[in-house]
Amino acid sequence: MTAADAPQSATTVLAGRSAMVAVSGLDFGAVLAGGLEAAGARVALIGDDDAAGFASRAAVDRAFEAAVARVGIPDLVVHAAAARALRQPAKLAAMDEVEFQRADRALRATLYCLQAAHRQMAGRGGAIVVVGPAMSLVGARDFVPLVTASEGQRSLVKSAARQWGHLGISVNWLAAANERYAGELEGMAPEGPELGPPPCALGRRPGWAADIAPVVAFLGSAAGRSVTGASINLDGGDWMTP
Repeated sequence: MTAADAPQSATTVLAGRSAMVAVSGLDFGAVLAGGLEAAGARVALIGDDDAAGFASRAAVDRAFEAAVARVGIPDLVVHAAAARALRQPAKLAAMDEVEFQRADRALRATLYCLQAAHRQMAGRGGAIVVVGPAMSLVGARDFVPLVTASEGQRSLVKSAARQWGHLGISVNWLAAANERYAGELEGMAPEGPELGPPPCALGRRPGWAADIAPVVAFLGSAAGRSVTGASINLDGGDWMTP
């Protein structure tokens, strides 16, 4: 864990609450889970092994049921899905069906996790946060499958927020700095007129435990339940999109 990832201070905004961190194909799940534990939550980490790569609704349902047995019905579910192959550069004009289907697999993983969270929360409410890379907000020349999948995930979030709000379920999308989302994306961010000279506005990329987990914890707390359908950018101020 780097200094940027280390928790700054423990809080209790999630005291007495249960959280599940369901992350497929990415390596930040454990650090984010630790940040939510520091906020007082009982946390179950659901990874690729638990949910068979998030490849089927049945596998994800089984993983969620096992997590419920460990920490109880979730008040907060955090999800991200992007296999390593999806994060490879790809040219749009030459993209074949296999490459494009990588985006479809990530979208289905998110659909299954949203459905599993809904089944657990429908009778009592809760919060869902889906995490993606900041570049998906503005597009990226070379990362067509990744941006396509991420924007699809963000669209699922907005639809779920509208459909499930009356059940007391909030659903939000959080954009992490590209290199925080996946280390191999470091230095490969898209260029555009909004992107200022390095470093980013804050001079650092927000870390998972110290910076991102507290925002996720707020969204999962009683104070954050009025926020839904939002796209929240936590990249340190590179992209200041409306």
